[in-house]
Amino acid sequence: MTQHPFTISNAAGIARTLEDVKRLARSASSEIRIGSYTPQRRTGNIGETYYMLTADTIINGVIIPAGTSWNAIGLTNCGIEALADDLHLMAQVAKDVHKPLVVSIAGFSPEDYAEMTRILYLEEEHFLHEQLPMPTLELNLGCPNARHKDGTRHKIISYYPDDTRAVLDAVAIELPPGVTVQVKISPVPDETIPCLAEIIAQSGIVDTVIGVNTIPDQEGLREDGITPALAYRATEDGPLLHKGGMAGTILKQESLRVVRLLGRHLPMDIRTIGCGGIFKPDDVFDQILAGASGVQIGTNDYHHGRKVIGDLMVSMSRTPKGMALLEKMAA
Repeated sequence: MTQHPFTISNAAGIARTLEDVKRLARSASSEIRIGSYTPQRRTGNIGETYYMLTADTIINGVIIPAGTSWNAIGLTNCGIEALADDLHLMAQVAKDVHKPLVVSIAGFSPEDYAEMTRILYLEEEHFLHEQLPMPTLELNLGCPNARHKDGTRHKIISYYPDDTRAVLDAVAIELPPGVTVQVKISPVPDETIPCLAEIIAQSGIVDTVIGVNTIPDQEGLREDGITPALAYRATEDGPLLHKGGMAGTILKQESLRVVRLLGRHLPMDIRTIGCGGIFKPDDVFDQILAGASGVQIGTNDYHHGRKVIGDLMVSMSRTPKGMALLEKMAA
């Protein structure tokens, strides 16, 4: 049976700048994950684009647990070419603390992903000259929060196996021989996962699948049960919008479902990472039981800052199975 190293790290969407990389370098995160970056600079959506419940709240007769979040930040980033200018500095910071650097990219077509891959690997010679490891690529195929000017949402690629295949085929052409990538997917339906897993495995370029990105097109309310969780526009004169990606505590069961199914349908040499609702040690242990080889922390990190991973590890160290896992990670 293939044994994968267990990792605990930040999720994409938390860090984008050199200062963010330095922050993560000082954290307990197993790796430094930056992005997602898009082909061009994006300023993101305008208005109230993030909210997390701090108490259990009844919404439409259903109890939504504390720690549930909604976001529609909209992929704010400097664009892939601007990233390339600073990437070697980020890689040096990561190298100095012996952490892998992972760059998450998000496009809207196979051509977008191929072009971003090409731009990043134009830097490979510079990295070799500086004796820096080339960052790993994460293909974010599940972002639900990028919108057109009229407010309609871009297509979420991972819900469509044929589109996923087209992206992987396009990226494979631009990758140097033997280089692999990571893929992050949405909480896709059960019936989609076998086909998606087969496409991922057949691509020959994927070594890790991350499950999951946020639940798309969700409206939420704040603790008063009246005020919308989100209120934003895609452009200054665009329509007021309230839907976004739902994450945090509520996402845990969706992540576990997808991780379990990926484990059944992916070959053992492709590892799975659980992402969604990681707040306490039991959340990590549940992902391990589901078959995950690591976890990523999104809402908790975004809301509480870089100390959360260290705090989580301290809490884990107080249990026998947590201590055993931490010792395995250290080894």
